[in-house]
Amino acid sequence: MNKAEIGNVLKQLNLTLFDEELMLTVLNHILDPIFAINEKCEIVFLNTSCQNVLQCGEDNKVIDEVFIENKNLCHDLHSEDRIRNIPFRINRNVVNFSVIPFWENGSFAGAIGIGKFKCIEEIYKLVQDFREKKSEQKVEIKFKPKRLLHKSMQKIIGNNVYFVKTLNKAAATAKTDSTVLIYGESGVGKQMIAEAIHESSNRASGPFIEVNCAAIPENLLESELFGYDSHSFTGASKKGKIGKFEAAQRGTIFLDEIAELSLSMQAKLLRVLQFKEFEKVGGTKVKTDTRVVAATNKSLDKMVQEGSFRDDLYYRLNVIPIFVKPLRERKDDLDILLDHFIEVLSERYSYNILRLSTELIVLLHSYSWPGNIRELENLIEYAYICARFDESQEIKIEHFPEYFLKSVRLKTDMTCTKVGKTMSEMIKKIEFDYILKTLQNTNFNKSEAIKLLGISRGSFYAKLKEYNIL
Repeated sequence: MNKAEIGNVLKQLNLTLFDEELMLTVLNHILDPIFAINEKCEIVFLNTSCQNVLQCGEDNKVIDEVFIENKNLCHDLHSEDRIRNIPFRINRNVVNFSVIPFWENGSFAGAIGIGKFKCIEEIYKLVQDFREKKSEQKVEIKFKPKRLLHKSMQKIIGNNVYFVKTLNKAAATAKTDSTVLIYGESGVGKQMIAEAIHESSNRASGPFIEVNCAAIPENLLESELFGYDSHSFTGASKKGKIGKFEAAQRGTIFLDEIAELSLSMQAKLLRVLQFKEFEKVGGTKVKTDTRVVAATNKSLDKMVQEGSFRDDLYYRLNVIPIFVKPLRERKDDLDILLDHFIEVLSERYSYNILRLSTELIVLLHSYSWPGNIRELENLIEYAYICARFDESQEIKIEHFPEYFLKSVRLKTDMTCTKVGKTMSEMIKKIEFDYILKTLQNTNFNKSEAIKLLGISRGSFYAKLKEYNIL
């Protein structure tokens, strides 16, 4: 299809030659078969669906023969605004097209044929949607993030574009001594990122000390963080005790759940950040050479406004904020996370799980994952053990715990109640959407789609037939 011929098609859709790539992308993503012909009624374009339906290759031989059988088509196109319901017969298949002619300087310039009567307005809306996405992609391409190669970041699983940006920011931060504050829901992997920052830093040879501020009672927290002198209080060790900050000298201390600190402990931590010095219980002052990385699942700026978190400490901690998205907002990473966890478990228990059932995969993609990656990892381990007990090489829905299935059923039942569908119908809809999305993501390359879906070729084509996907 040359530029002049594409231009004619574009004019019908009020586009320009600069949109050539966009136009072809749109047409190849429409499931209905579409073809374009020039002023001589010669085929100049077939979208992917049309090639599949009419069973022809790139040479268009079959469809050329079909057009020869429709000898009146060109004559009719010269005199009609639109010709509906034109049958094209291939072997035993009949495909009906609505053919739309268009004109240039008063002369017939070609036509677009659309199967299943998809109207030009609907295509135009698709074009507009793709144009907006294309505009966003151009920005992304210009600043497209690449995963940094340091091994500490490579061990973190995820290719989602925003997650990769997060990792790159963490890697860039690692080479400094600035304080880092990691925001994210429970289970998103804040500790892994904190460890990766340490391992990528100039302090990698020093200790990495983790402190869960929510897990230590308030009356013990000060001595845990800063240590105590001998005989500083009743029951104290004669030798005294070093605290977490002292243990982290020339390394990194990771303060998880930082929002749980009391105001009095916040004041003591502020002193450490300001003066690089702390005071043990008992009075001894100690200089510290420790980098602080903190994490929280709460909004500290909101807590500052409410008066439950010191603003001066907040500003000291929030030098480099890093935000980690929840799993529900990076579901494109779900499949590689599943593969990773199954691979780890297979090595640990010396039992290979070959696949997850298609029904299970679509169910996992429909789940909101409130516990994020931690919940996913735990559920997969549970299901793996159950599948191994059953001597199955496929993890199925029944291998998942009842609480998870109840949660999914509750969500599905609520949706079914609203739309009047049974759970079986909803599962089929999820499955249809997932297969269709996979096909779109592979540009309708069926072999590639089969690999991504993890099902047999026979099952794949049975699903296409069941859901009437071309």
